[in-house]
Amino acid sequence: MKQFCLNAISTLENVNPKDFGKMFVELRMEFARKHSGGLIFSTFHGVEFFENIINCLNGMTWEEEKGEFGNNFRKLIERNI
Repeated sequence: MKQFCLNAISTLENVNPKDFGKMFVELRMEFARKHSGGLIFSTFHGVEFFENIINCLNGMTWEEEKGEFGNNFRKLIERNI
């Protein structure tokens, strides 16, 4: 999962700006199929989604988002540490 996120960040940093949105959605969908384990996340993270995952896998605590979607994000991180 961590490597997927690093690759996604690199891809998004280098994509043509006019294709950014399309590429981001494709990467989020691929991430969901491969790594979400059925958990659903909100759009709270925006384009920082992959960076937030990397930061949390590296030890950052995710407290910014409350409720079910925030809990799902924390579960994802706990499963993959």
